[in-house]
Amino acid sequence: AGLERAATALTLNRLLEQHRDPMELQAHRTTLADIIDRRFESADDIHARTAALGVPTARRELVAVVVELSADRAHQPHARPRDLEAELVAAALRSADTRALVASLRPGRVGVLVPLPEGGDPSVLLTKVAQHVLAKADTSNVARPVIGVGSPVRDLDAVRRSFAEAAHAAEAAQGSSDEKPYYELPDVQLR
Repeated sequence: AGLERAATALTLNRLLEQHRDPMELQAHRTTLADIIDRRFESADDIHARTAALGVPTARRELVAVVVELSADRAHQPHARPRDLEAELVAAALRSADTRALVASLRPGRVGVLVPLPEGGDPSVLLTKVAQHVLAKADTSNVARPVIGVGSPVRDLDAVRRSFAEAAHAAEAAQGSSDEKPYYELPDVQLR
């Protein structure tokens, strides 16, 4: 009986491990959508949800990152599923040892909400994140993504603006000849 319970526990653990990433991606997608669309009762509610996901956002400066993976879409016979795009970015963040909310915003576009370290230079963390995303795309045989970064914000209501800035920067940088790890609005001369 003890051997059967151990086997059952081992099987259950393997099943949970197999489905952990899709469930975690779903939780990230829902939470990030609620933040961007401002569908939350209170900031404390969202901060509790993000903390439960291992991404502390309370009393932190936050920055939106948009990873455009669709530049080569016309050359791809089969589009990548959205969850695979988000997982590619999530794997890059894990290798960069960075906790952030990651979700597919639409096919070919992954959004990342990064809590910035207190008192540090955000460009150091953002460059590290971008380099890991670019390396993961390269080893996954994905065309070089374009990464846009928005302005850092402290208020959850401003996250939507940061994502809009990041998306504009990434869109404007498509086909750029200078291969920066990431682009911000001043890099693409937009306001």
